[in-house]
Amino acid sequence: MTILLLQKVEPLMFSYSSYDHPSQTQIKVGNSEWSKRISFEAVGSSFDVGIPLQNQGQIHIGVNVKEGEGKYFLTKVVTLTPRYMIKNNLSEELHFKQVGTDVSQVLQPGVAFPLTTIISSGRNPHLTVRLGGIMNTWSSPFSINLIGRIHVKLGLAGSEAEDLIRADIIVEGATVFVVFAKETGRWPFRIDNQCSCNVAIWQQHKDDTTSRIYRIPAGKSLSYAWDYPSAENKSLILHVNGREQAIDLLEVGQIVPIRYMDPNEKKSATMAISVNAEGPTQILRLTPYIEERSHFRRGKRSSEKERALTESEKDGFELIDVDEKVVATYLVRLEGIGISLISKGMQELIYASAKDVRLEFQETKTLQRVNFTVKWLQVDNQLYGGIVPILLYPTVIPKEGSENFYPVLLITLSKSKDTLNKRKDEDQVLGMSFISF
Repeated sequence: MTILLLQKVEPLMFSYSSYDHPSQTQIKVGNSEWSKRISFEAVGSSFDVGIPLQNQGQIHIGVNVKEGEGKYFLTKVVTLTPRYMIKNNLSEELHFKQVGTDVSQVLQPGVAFPLTTIISSGRNPHLTVRLGGIMNTWSSPFSINLIGRIHVKLGLAGSEAEDLIRADIIVEGATVFVVFAKETGRWPFRIDNQCSCNVAIWQQHKDDTTSRIYRIPAGKSLSYAWDYPSAENKSLILHVNGREQAIDLLEVGQIVPIRYMDPNEKKSATMAISVNAEGPTQILRLTPYIEERSHFRRGKRSSEKERALTESEKDGFELIDVDEKVVATYLVRLEGIGISLISKGMQELIYASAKDVRLEFQETKTLQRVNFTVKWLQVDNQLYGGIVPILLYPTVIPKEGSENFYPVLLITLSKSKDTLNKRKDEDQVLGMSFISF
C-alpha cells in the first residue's frame, strides 16, 4: 500500500549576497549532487531541473517562478514541486515501473504518487503499467513527457481481451500530472473491412517481428489503439493477400488504393482506402474500388515503362488533377509587429517581434484555403542580468539582405467544397491541410 505523507510547507526568505554577477542558483536534494546553475529571474517561467544522484539516475523537480502578492509584490516566489505526479483514477490497483528497472510501485484507487527519481539518463522517462494480479501483462512503454492524451492497452491473464486505459498527461505549474482512468467511450481507431477478402494489420515498428498482427475477416470491424503509443512516426501496415501498404491514420481523406489478387474471384482486384473522423474515432474504411467515386485513377504508361516497373509500382494510381480556378483572394500583410510584456511594477519582461506577417484567404471552385505565414519570429528577454538574452529565434539565419528564405511559421487550413461526386451519405470534411514550423 502506498502512503503519501504531506508535510507543512514553510517558505524560506532568500537573497543573493552580491549583484555584481548574474544571479544564479544551484539546488541539492538530500544526498544528491549539486544541480547545474539556474536562474530565478524570469517571472512566470516553469521548468524542470535534473539533479544527478551519487549512485544512478537523477532527481527531477519542477521550478515555478511568479510575482509575490500584497506586501511581497517586489519579491519573486519560487515554488519547488515534484516534476511528475502519477495518479490512479481506476477502480482497482495499478502497478507501474520505469523502463530499465524491475522495481515497481503500486497505486491504490484514487492515490497520487510523486515520481522524483528518474532511472533513465535522458530527459524522456518512459513508464509501463499493468493491472493488479501477478499474471497480468505489462503494457508497452510510453513517454510521460508527451503532453496530451494517449491510450494504453492492458492484457488480462488467461484471456485475449484487453482493457483500454486512458492516460491524460497535463502540466500544471511546473508539475506534469499523469492521470490513469479506464476508457469508457470509443476507441481511438476503428478499421472497417467492407471488402470480400480478409486483411491483416499491424503497427509499423523498427522491429516488425515483435509487432502484434490483427486479422480482420471480410465484412467485420476492429476497434484499435496503438501498440506502441510513444513511437515517433506512427503508421499502420495493411496486408492484403501478399501486398502491403503503410497508412497514416491521421491523414483524413482518400488514400492511394491498393491492388491485390482476390482469392475468391481468382483475379486482380482493387481496394479503396479512406480515413474518416467520427467524433473522437478515426475510421479506416476498406471498400471495393469504384473509379467514379475515387480521387485516384489508373495512370497510363507505355509498354516499355511498364516492363521496367516493379510489382508495387505497377498500381500506377494518380491523383486527379482538378483545375483550381481562383474565385477570390484576400491578403493582409504586416511588415512588422512588436509586443512587450510589462509587469505590474512597470518592468518590461519580454519583447516579441515578428516580420513579414501575412494572412491570405483564397477561394477556388474546389476549396477554401486560409494561409498564415510569419517570416521571422524573435522573443527577447528584457530582464537585467538574465543568462539567456534571446529566448526564441530561428535556428537558420538568412544572409544579410536576403529575402528568399523559408518562413518560421506556416499554417494552412483547407475546406473542401464537395467535388468529385461526393456521395450523399458522406459528411463534408473540414480538415487541417498541414502545419509547418
